Amino acid sequence: MSLFYFVTIKLMKKLSLKQASDVWSGYWQETKKESFKCEVLQDYSAVDYGPSLDAWLSGNKKKSMKLFTKSVISNNWGKQYKAKPIKRVRVHIVKSPRSKYLQWEIEVYKRNDWDEQIFLVPYEKIQNLKIPDGDFWIFDNTNVVQYHYKGRYGEPVSSTIYDSKDDISRFLALKTTLLKHKQPV
Repeated sequence: MSLFYFVTIKLMKKLSLKQASDVWSGYWQETKKESFKCEVLQDYSAVDYGPSLDAWLSGNKKKSMKLFTKSVISNNWGKQYKAKPIKRVRVHIVKSPRSKYLQWEIEVYKRNDWDEQIFLVPYEKIQNLKIPDGDFWIFDNTNVVQYHYKGRYGEPVSSTIYDSKDDISRFLALKTTLLKHKQPV
């Protein structure tokens, strides 16, 4: 196999957000037992910006949570997510001091009714590990979607896809280590 062929194969797996969304949806549909999500950024304002976050950042926490609760009730994706009868685990690697965004997200986690097991992992406990530069999902310990971001506020730009033919052992090892250091929200 030539070096050119190897590089071409690897580049084909880095996808635009639209293409990655389609792959993610396929992986999600195929998942039978568990989804695992690891969040690594401290601020996802570019993705989550809306009335609830805006109210939080303006200092009106009560209004923020009221707006969040109202948005969850009408969130079709959340209903579909919750309806899938699998184990859903999320960990968020958190640094201190916590950003205002992260403070908001932790309050959101507490109100999450999507039957997700959500944990925080203090960065100090895992700082010597090689952590990916973006979030990743593991589906049934077989397929991985890793997101890549730009900027301070978590603007997603692309994803790298790993399927059952790829070596995902580093993601599985990281999952195991993160779960050893998990703390409740």
